[in-house]
Amino acid sequence: MPSTDMPPSTLANPLITWPEAARNVLAALDNQFPPLQERRKIARHRYNVSAKLQFGGAEGSEMSIYVRDVNAWAVGFLVPSQVASHAKATLTIETPDGSIMKAKCLIRRAREVAPGWFDAVLEFNVVQHAFAPEALRKVA
Repeated sequence: MPSTDMPPSTLANPLITWPEAARNVLAALDNQFPPLQERRKIARHRYNVSAKLQFGGAEGSEMSIYVRDVNAWAVGFLVPSQVASHAKATLTIETPDGSIMKAKCLIRRAREVAPGWFDAVLEFNVVQHAFAPEALRKVA
C-alpha cells in the first residue's frame, strides 16, 4: 500500500526539502517566465511545498510533486515524470494552516520543461477554501 506520509512542515522554508533538480527547474522557470502580468482569470499564488499525488485509488501509484503555485481551484506543480492529462488523482498537501488535506482532482495538462521534468496543472473537483487568497496571505 502506498505511503501517505508527508514530510514535516516546511512552510517557513519550503524549498529546503526539494531535490536540487526541482529547485533548479523552478528557478529556470521563474527566470524564463517572470511574473510580469498575470494572464489567468483567477491568479494562483506562489506556494512552494512538497505534496503527493495518488492515482487509481488506495492501491494505485503514488508520486511526489513539487508545488509552484495554488488557488482554491487549481495547483501548478513540477514532477519528475510524465503525468497523463485528464487523469483523476487524489492530492495530499499541507495547507497554509499546517494541516494535511486530501482532495480529489483532475490533471489538466503537463509539458516537459527540462529533461525528465514536467510543469503540470491540476484542478480540484470542488473549491478548496483552504487555498483562498486570505488563507494564503498567512504564509506570504
